[in-house]
Amino acid sequence: MARTVELFIDGVWVDVTAEPRYVLTDDPITITRGADSRSSKSSPGSCTLTLYDRDKDGRWSNRVPTSTYWQKLGRNTPIRISVDGDVRAVMEVPTWAPRWEPGDRKVRVPVEAAGILRRLTEGARALKAPLLRAIPITSPVYYWPLSDGSDATQFGSALSGGTPMPIFNSPSLAAVDGPPGDPAKFPDFMSSGAYSGYGLIENLDVADTTWMISGWFRATTTTASDAQAVLAVWNVAVGTFGAVDFILYVARIGSSEGLTLVIDHTSLSATSVSWNGSSVDLLDGNWHQWRVGAIQSGGNVTLTFWVDGSSRDSAVDGTHNTLGHPKRIKVGDPTGEFASGLYTLSNIESLSQAHITIWSDDNPDDHYDAGIGYAGETAGRRVQRLCLEEGIAFASVGDLDNTAPMGPQSVDTLVSVLEECATADQGSLFETRTELGLTYRTRVSLYNQIGPLLDYSAGVILPPLEPVEDNELTHNDVTVSRPGGSSARSTLDIATDLYHTLTTQAPPNGVGTYDRGEIDAVVETDDQLQLLADWIRHRGTWDELRYPTVSVEFVSAELAADPDLSADLAELDTGDQLRMDGLPAWLPPDMVALLVQGSVEGIGTHTRTLTWNVTPGWPWEVWELDSGGSTLVAAVNAAATSLKIATSSGPEWSTVDEPYHIIIDGEAMTVTAMTTDTPAFIAAGTVAHAVNASVTPGLPAGMTPDVGQALFVWVAIRNSGTGTPNTPAGYTKLVDCANAVLFGKYYVTGDAAPTITFAGGVANADTSARMFAFSGMSLELDGGRYNATAVSPQTQLNGSAQNVAYPALSVRRDNSTILFLGWKQDDWTSVATVGDAEIMDNATTTGDDQGIVADYDIQTTATDVASGSFTVTGGASAISRAGVVAFRPLQTATVTRAVNGVSKSIAAAKAVHGWRLGVIAL
Repeated sequence: MARTVELFIDGVWVDVTAEPRYVLTDDPITITRGADSRSSKSSPGSCTLTLYDRDKDGRWSNRVPTSTYWQKLGRNTPIRISVDGDVRAVMEVPTWAPRWEPGDRKVRVPVEAAGILRRLTEGARALKAPLLRAIPITSPVYYWPLSDGSDATQFGSALSGGTPMPIFNSPSLAAVDGPPGDPAKFPDFMSSGAYSGYGLIENLDVADTTWMISGWFRATTTTASDAQAVLAVWNVAVGTFGAVDFILYVARIGSSEGLTLVIDHTSLSATSVSWNGSSVDLLDGNWHQWRVGAIQSGGNVTLTFWVDGSSRDSAVDGTHNTLGHPKRIKVGDPTGEFASGLYTLSNIESLSQAHITIWSDDNPDDHYDAGIGYAGETAGRRVQRLCLEEGIAFASVGDLDNTAPMGPQSVDTLVSVLEECATADQGSLFETRTELGLTYRTRVSLYNQIGPLLDYSAGVILPPLEPVEDNELTHNDVTVSRPGGSSARSTLDIATDLYHTLTTQAPPNGVGTYDRGEIDAVVETDDQLQLLADWIRHRGTWDELRYPTVSVEFVSAELAADPDLSADLAELDTGDQLRMDGLPAWLPPDMVALLVQGSVEGIGTHTRTLTWNVTPGWPWEVWELDSGGSTLVAAVNAAATSLKIATSSGPEWSTVDEPYHIIIDGEAMTVTAMTTDTPAFIAAGTVAHAVNASVTPGLPAGMTPDVGQALFVWVAIRNSGTGTPNTPAGYTKLVDCANAVLFGKYYVTGDAAPTITFAGGVANADTSARMFAFSGMSLELDGGRYNATAVSPQTQLNGSAQNVAYPALSVRRDNSTILFLGWKQDDWTSVATVGDAEIMDNATTTGDDQGIVADYDIQTTATDVASGSFTVTGGASAISRAGVVAFRPLQTATVTRAVNGVSKSIAAAKAVHGWRLGVIAL
């Protein structure tokens, strides 16, 4: 085992453990990383070792002129520790403190390196607001935030050495809360319905042929009808016309609102660029962004106009055809800035402006996202962006786009803002092991892991292994709030299952209330709060023994005999799962799942121990569907390893997070593969008609029993409103259109075509039934998209008409099968097919006439169904009924049986649950 210590000196890594060695071998190297066993919040890492000044020449001093590394070893010099080429830590040395023994016999330098989080948290000030960070890096020529205090006489520049903008008259400074991207106070340029002051700067120095001016505004109106106000006026030298005013105003005219830029010459509007939107409210008291860009295009001037981050309009000015540079800009009171009286103030109560910026570029990088505080940005992407902005090396585990949407970025220290992301997403932020940087691990990446297995009985685990039954992690009363928003509470008052028993009830029925204080979550919407509170409460009420630490010795016979396990253990990092089995008889016999939160590694010359700080891992075993919403479709014997599963609600079982565990009728199994079936039409049987009597349709050909194939029968009786089909034995009513009904079941050995009877029939009323079958299709209805109203099934009764109209349907699941069902109180010649293909088209004139029709559509990608009609040829207009329904696909699980020692045959329709799984994934 070779341990290597390197220092980053003069731009290269220098090995100080190569001969001659300068690291004392009698002191082990100790590396601490991540969090302890009671937290998921990482602390700054540390690494302790001792350097040796064997020549007593001040080698490890930055201030001895004759030393090897004079003026090369500074505070926070990077250090890298490796074992057999595997990097174990990259940190910084903040302190160099030489020590020596009496008689100057041995000079040594104890080193306590620290992870990057130490430097980022020591003496850190709050980050500037997002707008104040984003705009300066776009290289503006002038920039005035306008967030000056109430006693200011000028608007200061946010640029180094920038020119301030003088303030005239008496606007109300620091009067209005700013946009989400800058929660400072900004001026109100209005008083009692009139302009009260303005900012004005002259003699601007901007490039002649290309420029952009931008700002933010907030306006409120006293009326729901017409209103307008000038936002800014800037004066530009244009060709032979001399000084020309560019006038930007916001207006509401009737139901239309917008921004308009007018280039005014001798009171004539020669060119204008505008944006109007009838559904957009710009006078709503919210902040909005505007940008105007100008560039010389041959003999013309091209103007482009943006509102709230989107390009809205552009125009070519052929009148003022030689573009000059802005000479002055006025924000606020426009009096005297132009000759025309078309742009007077009307019905405006309050007008605030912020972040006025000028560039010598017609389209610099936009800062709209910064202005809204990056609201809607996912937690993972926010961590990535902030690390990039701060020059911090960034790594990630998991899909950064599949993390919690965030609210506006807080004005706080960098580490606090990064931790807000981890809180909102419930992921992990920690120091990267292999480089000086930060890693974000997403919540989703923590789900359903299968980590290395340590067998206690094999002697792999170092003593002491000390489980504890305590309340260190108990949190059964959780309140989560959103800054400026609502809050949500989640309590466990009654035990819900074997693993959630830590209720708020007094002992012995519970543990009493554990409220750890309100949690601030910077999430995008209030809708996220309840799910987040439920998830935190789920983890805080998980009931099992806690194993604070688990240790192994790599230099042991047990691990030497299993190099693959040794390599897997060495690579465990924050958020990875570790498992234990073979525990002694005085401990619970079940397999233990643990989630690594941090570690302590000791590297000696002949020993290497690794101790993981761990928390329970089973709460992270989540199922991807609604609890109790899954069933076994076809019976299986004790040896079967392929199962057909149907899911009634929520997402299906994950097809990408295998392996995970399920339990059916008391037998636990490991799912090694899960696939979603592709439905296929098998066949339709023969139709049966009768007159006010029972019917027995023909069974479809080509079916295989006991494999989960779905068998349907579409049944109708002519007398709508009184006659109804009776449900045949063993079938389930799936779509109810009163006198027309779809029944279904899974086809098993011994099934024969059912005889359909009816209730409430009348003389001469035709009855009809026809059967059909599908493979890969469950009998479970698709629930439609979130918040959708048109969920399965949708039915409707139609008035007298030739065609049969059917309703719209919301479809959520890929591989769903859509059935279009129709009935009409008259016969027909034919019905045109809707969807992929026709199942049946059958009319009868045996008694009083009727017809039944059914088509299907197998959707690879879920697509909502618009309302439409079966086009009917022949017959006459009559009342009709229609139904549209989506069925979920089946799933096929490949499993390892008897994981918990139970092995049995299992009947169909038994519930499929997660074994040792948590709740629905957040």
